[in-house]
Amino acid sequence: MIVIILSALAPLTAYAANSPLITVNQVIYAITAFDDTFTYILKPLEPGNPMPAGSTAQGYTFTITGTGSVEIELPNYNRQGLYLYELSQVIATKNPGYTYDRRVYTIEVHVDAALDVKVVVFNENGTKAEEITFQNTYNITPSDPNLMSDPTVRKTVFGNPSRNSTFTFRLEPRSSSYPMPPGSENGVKTIYITGSGMNEFGVWSYDKAGTYYYTVYEVNTRENGYTYDTAIYTITDMVKEENGTLVLTRVVTNDLNKPVTSLIFNNYYYPGGSGGGGTDPPNPINPPSGGNDKEEHYHVDDPDVPGGGFDQEDHYIDGPDIPGGGLNIGNGPKTGDDSNITFYRILFILSGMVAIGAMTYLIAGGKRKGVGDKI
Repeated sequence: MIVIILSALAPLTAYAANSPLITVNQVIYAITAFDDTFTYILKPLEPGNPMPAGSTAQGYTFTITGTGSVEIELPNYNRQGLYLYELSQVIATKNPGYTYDRRVYTIEVHVDAALDVKVVVFNENGTKAEEITFQNTYNITPSDPNLMSDPTVRKTVFGNPSRNSTFTFRLEPRSSSYPMPPGSENGVKTIYITGSGMNEFGVWSYDKAGTYYYTVYEVNTRENGYTYDTAIYTITDMVKEENGTLVLTRVVTNDLNKPVTSLIFNNYYYPGGSGGGGTDPPNPINPPSGGNDKEEHYHVDDPDVPGGGFDQEDHYIDGPDIPGGGLNIGNGPKTGDDSNITFYRILFILSGMVAIGAMTYLIAGGKRKGVGDKI
């Protein structure tokens, strides 16, 4: 529960001047800083009572936003008398989650013959008040972080590096005021994955309705021999109040603005490549403009990534470069080992055919010679 206390300090001693000031202080006690605006009105209880500048026929209204203070300057009293006013909160539109204080304070302004002014404030029950205090209660239940979908970051390394490198990923909010998961620093959450694997950023809670945007991307740390995935994913959290509880709806989209359930990044390693890009690997897969559809080509036979590896256009084959399989990219030339295997297979078949022909010839010749001897 979050309590917002708004206090208007009303001194009870006489003023030397005949235009007294009432200082209104607004103090907000909350888990996070709120910038909600509240409105108040000072009304005369008798026609013709002097009113502050800017008043209308309904009275004098003022607002306070966030933590701050407002001074109300009462008018210049130029004649002796008793002037009565009421001060209350205006509740024209209810903000979700708030219970508003509806009390009304009575303010008496006493002006004596010397035009000295004294202000006295009374509670609704007629007792004297030392200060004016409004209490608004904010009791919306924050969103449940346990119900937040935390998309998994999946990293797949293609190639045969001599050692596993560590890759860096960041979650950044569009606004620094957005909530972030534990472990964030300077408004950014950073996670790491070594080699092929997966990790998560974590979950958090919302205590105000609204729409929140975050981006996820891989940091190019320019490891030698690697080309880095440049995909950028967007997380959109729509938070609404339902029956006193904030409810979250999350959508995660890729570069094509297509919904996805995991954040997939693929890095390619090839000997001789320079850090952070360099020459493209042999026969690279060039995705269509805007990126490729990583979500629909996730292979189930890759042991390095739980649930499978990344199947580029269904060209996933067994190979020595990738544990559990290699990447057959398009119809380009294969590795030297594959070419030698094909050559030796053809040579083996030709040798067999020659051997079979020689054996057939010898057998046939022997049979003819035997028949002739008998004659």
